[in-house]
Amino acid sequence: MDKAVQFGPQNILTGILSEPEQAAADRPTVVVLNTNVMHRVGANRLYPPLARELADLGVPVLRYDLSGIGDSDVRPGEMTPYELVKADVKDALDFLEKETSSKKFVLMGLCAGANLAIICSSHDDRVVGTVLMDPTIPQTPRFYRERAKRIVRQLFSPAIFHMRARIRAYLVERRQRQEKPVVAVAASQVDPEAVSTFFGEIYAKSAARDVKMLAVFTAGMQLYHNYREQILDAWPNIPLGKLMTLEYFSGSDHYFTRQSDRDRLHVLIKDWIKNTDFAQPKSAAL
Repeated sequence: MDKAVQFGPQNILTGILSEPEQAAADRPTVVVLNTNVMHRVGANRLYPPLARELADLGVPVLRYDLSGIGDSDVRPGEMTPYELVKADVKDALDFLEKETSSKKFVLMGLCAGANLAIICSSHDDRVVGTVLMDPTIPQTPRFYRERAKRIVRQLFSPAIFHMRARIRAYLVERRQRQEKPVVAVAASQVDPEAVSTFFGEIYAKSAARDVKMLAVFTAGMQLYHNYREQILDAWPNIPLGKLMTLEYFSGSDHYFTRQSDRDRLHVLIKDWIKNTDFAQPKSAAL
């Protein structure tokens, strides 16, 4: 059963709690985090069906909007974005402990939501697992080799000749209109090494706590990752292999637009939640 809930300071946080008729005693409660400013239903309504299917398995699921997003109000006081997210997730887990009596939680998210999930799992002792869909990971030497092979294949594909003709026609048209070329500006000037170091430390802390991880990568983000084991190669000194279940959706875009991809993802997540041994991890203080 789905019910609307509010919690946090002055009930600023709003979400939907999918409750099972009878909770499975040994399964954690799942908490879904926003993707950037996207509403809690997720891209292509990714989360509502999944939440209800998990509830049918006895697993409560909370999908809520972080403060300042969707139906949730702005959190009072001056806080950094990092502090805001930590406070929001803490409030969600505190609420669920009282509402469902659960002591174990799995944090789930896509893209930015995946990053938030792994960050919060590194310091909150109640988090026993994470479902990470297209999280941020560094490029590796194999990533660049795979990209080079893909470029070579494209250069000799029949479609590329048609594309070249279209580009030439477009440039001729612009020249005739005497328009100035559009200058592409990088969306982010963040140092890749700093990002790699930051997330490496986060994954190391979560691994030290024995947090279980399901990581799903899609071909829709092939500019950033393009093969299944890239996250393991990115941080070879972190023992992620024994804690992480890895999947690569070679035919899916970033937002799981096709129904078949969403169905496959839902089955994968349900099986992982149902079959993973979520023993209480070590304390974040260790």
